[in-house]
Amino acid sequence: MSSSFSLSPDQSKLWCNLETVSTRPGFPNRNEEGFTKMAQLILDLEVKSKAYLKRASDSLARSVIVLPNGRKILLFNRKKMGDELLGKGHYKLVTAALDLQSGEELATASTRERADKVANFDREIKILEDCREDRNFIQLIGSVKYESKIYSGHEKCRLIFKRYNLRDLGLIIRKGPLLKTLDNRKIIFLRLVEMVAELHRKKMVHRDIKPDNILVHQTNRFEIVFGDVGSLCRETDSARRREKCGTPFYLTPEQATIRHLESTVTATPELNHALCEWWVETASYSSDMWALGVTLFELFKYNYFPWVPPEASKTRGPWLKAMSEIDPNKPLLAKPAENSPLYLVWRMLTPDPKTRITAEEALLEARRLEKEDRFTEESWSQCLKPAETPE
Repeated sequence: MSSSFSLSPDQSKLWCNLETVSTRPGFPNRNEEGFTKMAQLILDLEVKSKAYLKRASDSLARSVIVLPNGRKILLFNRKKMGDELLGKGHYKLVTAALDLQSGEELATASTRERADKVANFDREIKILEDCREDRNFIQLIGSVKYESKIYSGHEKCRLIFKRYNLRDLGLIIRKGPLLKTLDNRKIIFLRLVEMVAELHRKKMVHRDIKPDNILVHQTNRFEIVFGDVGSLCRETDSARRREKCGTPFYLTPEQATIRHLESTVTATPELNHALCEWWVETASYSSDMWALGVTLFELFKYNYFPWVPPEASKTRGPWLKAMSEIDPNKPLLAKPAENSPLYLVWRMLTPDPKTRITAEEALLEARRLEKEDRFTEESWSQCLKPAETPE
C-alpha cells in the first residue's frame, strides 16, 4: 500500500464516528496507513445495519491494547465487531486483530471467562518466548493480562500471534481441498515427522499432538507449526507429566486404560496415586509417536480407525473402553507393504510402547522414502486393517 492515499467516503464516515471516542494517546491519525486498513477491514466485516457505525465507535476505544514493546493492537471483539471466530478450544477463543501501526493482520487467543486456565497460558508464553526463533512453533507477538469482567479478582490473558491464512490441519483434513494433491500430502507428512523429531531432540514431550493443534500456512511454500503448546513439557519434568492431558482419540492404549479406570472404578487415594505414577510413565516420547501416527493416518483415511470397532469410534466412553482392551502383546493391525508411508505409520501404531518407532528413526525412514520416491498414489491408496485373530 502506498504511503500517500485518500480515504474512501465510507472510511471517512467511519473516521468521523471514531474521532470523538479515539482520544487515547497514540491512537492512529487519519494519515496513518494502519487506520485505512483497519477501517476497510471493519467495513468488510460490517453487518448491514444503521446502528453498526455507532456500535463500532462505542467499542473501538476499549478494544485497543498496547503491548509492552509499544505496539498498538486493535482487537476485533467477536460480540461487538461481528468478526469471524478463528478458533475455539477447551480454554481459549481465537479471534482476529490488527496492528495499528503496520496494518499487519494478527490473531489473538484469549482465556475463556473461567480464569483458572491462565496458568496454561503462563506456560505457553514461556515456551513460545524461549522458542521465538524456532520454526516449529507459532510466532508470538506479545501478551497482556487483565482482570476478568465476570469473575471479580480473576485474571484473563490474551496472546497475540502471527496470523496464519489457513486453519488448523484438522479442518484441512475434514473439509479442505489441500490434501487432494499427492505433493501436498507428502509435504505435510514429512514436515510433521520432522517437527516431532526436532521436539524430541530438545528433550521435550508435546503430550497433545493432533491435527487441531497444528497450523498450516501456505503462500509460495508450506509453513507448518505447532499452534497449541500449553501441554508441552520437558521430558525430565515429572511433576508436569503427572498432569493428565491429551485428547481421548489420540491417547495410547496404556493412557486410555488409565482414563477408562478413572471413569469406571471408585476412586481412592491409593488408586489415584497409582494412576498418577502410571501416567508419568506413559506421557513420554512414545505417546507422542502414537498420537503422530493417528494424525498421519488421518491424512490417508479420515474418520476411519481400524484399531477400534466402528461403533466405538464416535464417542469418548466407548473409545476409551475399546482402547483399554487392546493387548500390547498381540498384533493390533495387519502389516502393510514395506517401503511405504503407511508402513511407517503402522510402526508408530504399535500397541507395545517398547517397540514403537522413535521420532529420530521415523525421520530417517521418511527421508529415505522420499529419496526413493515411495510417496505414490498407489501407496497412499492402501489402508490399515485389523490384524487377523487366530482361531
